[in-house]
Amino acid sequence: KAVALPALSSVPAGKIFLIYVNGGSTDVELFPQATDKCAVADDGDNFSVAVNTLAICFKIDDTQWGLAVATAQAE
Repeated sequence: KAVALPALSSVPAGKIFLIYVNGGSTDVELFPQATDKCAVADDGDNFSVAVNTLAICFKIDDTQWGLAVATAQAE
């Protein structure tokens, strides 16, 4: 499973994307575009979002995505 983030150049300032990996046993890979940076990865490198985790991706500027994550606790 994977999610490709749009090119930052095509995203308006302040845009937020929420990606929630609900249950199952497989992490989801997030892929920024090749020239875009993400706070947790090198330029264009993918990163994993674990099961039961919410990833909040937001545009910082024209070259970098910000990322915040929250993981649900097991009952």
